[in-house]
Amino acid sequence: MRSPASREIVKSGKAKVVGAMYDVATGAVSWLPEAKVTEILNKVEQNPARAMNAMTE
Repeated sequence: MRSPASREIVKSGKAKVVGAMYDVATGAVSWLPEAKVTEILNKVEQNPARAMNAMTE
């Protein structure tokens, strides 16, 4: 979400972002639906305060 370069790679279809929640107590992984990940990425893109420049440090 913070890297403009990574967001562009995802938007171009060269990479895919998947979301999951890890339960430390049980070790279970719950995968988020793909639509939820897309919704989060769209919100980031619409945020005027999002990072716009590539990180250099």
